[in-house]
Amino acid sequence: MRVSPPPSVDEHLGRLDLESLELLFGVGMVSSDGQYLSWDEARFRQPPSGLSTEDWWFAMRWARRNSRTMLPLLDKAGKRFCFSEPPILRSGLHWIDTQGSGQILTETPAATSAQRDRYIMTSLIEEAFASSVLEGAATTRQAAREMIRDHREPRSLGEHMVLNNYRAMEFVREHANQPLTPAVILDLHRIVTEGTLEKPEMAGRLRRAEDDVKVVDPRDGEVLHIPPAADTLPKRLDTLCAFANDLNPPPDKFIHPVVRAIILHFMIGYDHPFVDGNGRTARALFYWSMLRQRYWLMEFISISSIIRRSPVQYAKAYLNSELDENDLTYFLFNQTKVVRLAIEGLQNYLTRKAREIELVETWLDGTPHEGRFNHRQLDVLKTGARSPGAQVTVDGHKNKHRVSYHTARADLEDLLAAGLLRKRQVGRGKAYVAPSDLTQRLQGRKKGSS
Repeated sequence: MRVSPPPSVDEHLGRLDLESLELLFGVGMVSSDGQYLSWDEARFRQPPSGLSTEDWWFAMRWARRNSRTMLPLLDKAGKRFCFSEPPILRSGLHWIDTQGSGQILTETPAATSAQRDRYIMTSLIEEAFASSVLEGAATTRQAAREMIRDHREPRSLGEHMVLNNYRAMEFVREHANQPLTPAVILDLHRIVTEGTLEKPEMAGRLRRAEDDVKVVDPRDGEVLHIPPAADTLPKRLDTLCAFANDLNPPPDKFIHPVVRAIILHFMIGYDHPFVDGNGRTARALFYWSMLRQRYWLMEFISISSIIRRSPVQYAKAYLNSELDENDLTYFLFNQTKVVRLAIEGLQNYLTRKAREIELVETWLDGTPHEGRFNHRQLDVLKTGARSPGAQVTVDGHKNKHRVSYHTARADLEDLLAAGLLRKRQVGRGKAYVAPSDLTQRLQGRKKGSS
């Protein structure tokens, strides 16, 4: 993964005359189409009229320098990280503010309160799976889902990684209202890596001086990043936690909440405080920061599933930020796009599920079914389509529809035999449960009857 270091802005400045400077200072931070270009991108583009590629790069970088916010976070050489907020980035942050800080809002029945736990579990499983696969876990989404839903023990290293990530995401949700401390980060890492490390004793422990940790490109072994020395990590974690917890700074030090969460994500990746599991820990801490800052919709999305589609862009965002004067704007652009795509994915999913439910209910209401389903059974099916996982007992069904126990049981057993309900032990009795894919099963019956 080759990323070319940009030319020196300071050296270029010394070669310019006054007339050239006046021309260059009219150039902004971004290209004409609003992109925050890296040197690798800018050198292959046509510069504005009258400028060389190097002049154009200097002008953009100079504009970025003059607008940047300096952070209390340092690289391994003691230089500060920084970022800029060009209009296109502020627009992306505003979109996340409007879409990510509320509840699931839709005019359709796909987002009822009864669905909340199911959506959360689905998103936790998806994030656990995608985050693990990003780090090399070998398993399938279906196997991971069944393992977690059935509460069975993992059967492979890949499944163990997924289960650990799932538990880590639960940990993040439970601790979202608590300040971040180095101890919390260590606890989170322990959960993420338990039973998966070559050296099990390193779970929940910072790497040591003898641990030769480098970030390499798995395709060719190229060294991409050498993290800070191990003996600096305790102090670096203290500084990072203070930054993460500084939610009420003075107006002149305000940092957008989403920016703060993304920077926390970046810094764990940069510091690489552990021998393994740094990426998974970093992404989990991003969720912690977003939830702590009241972006509640983050409970329902998976950023790792989006990153997994473009892992090279994810890695390049890290590299460009490190190589170009510690400018984290590259990583901010990458991750605001990731978050937006994840939220849009959830919205599209809700719309699709709502449409499925609407079509199924229309079919149930408007089709004679050749006597297959009576009105009581149709009521159970419509409830199950709106709320997968909904349970009904024989007594509950009997009392609701004022029929005999025998009739109520026959209704539910008939739906069970048709594969439209499952039976589950609940305490000393049995309950009939709507499967998560009930709408798909009903759509299959609809097609079969057409």
